[in-house]
Formats: sequence, C-alpha cells, structure tokens
Amino acid sequence: MRVFITGTAGFIGFADAYGEGWWGEFNKIAAAKKLNVVASERYNRTDTSVTGQVLKLVAARPDAILIAGSGTPAALPGGSSPSSRAWRSST
Repeated sequence: MRVFITGTAGFIGFADAYGEGWWGEFNKIAAAKKLNVVASERYNRTDTSVTGQVLKLVAARPDAILIAGSGTPAALPGGSSPSSRAWRSST
C-alpha cells in the first residue's frame, strides 16, 4: 500500500476476532510506514448493509481503504447471495 499512498488510509472489517486481528496488524504496519489512519469502521457478518460505515470512510477522504473481510460476507454482507434474493439465471 505504501508504494501507492502518500499519507492516509481507512479500514473496514468484521466486528469480531478476525477483524480485530486485521486491525491490530494493519495499525502496526501503518505506524511503521508513517501512514495516517483517518477512519476505522466495523460491521457484523450478518449485517444487511454497510452503507453507514462506508459513508463515514468516504467522508474521511483516505487515499486508500483496506477491507478486512473474507468470503461472501465481505462482498455481500447479510445474506445478499443470489439465492436469498430469488435471483434466477436467464440461461
């Protein structure tokens, strides 16, 4: 991240041990690389939206944001899988 960033970063991750582990490591590395962490947000794996957290991150205007999540909840929090939305393929 330091290669591309001149100074500020944001963080969003799960509100559990996994997210806290990422936060701890990211915070140590950011301090060592002299990155200023301007925002840090958490969300639960079962949350249906992360809009509030994302808006807070964007409002802080970081140069980059680290997303510390895994699997479907990181991309589609809270059961937003195609099957849960009754999605049907057109093929």
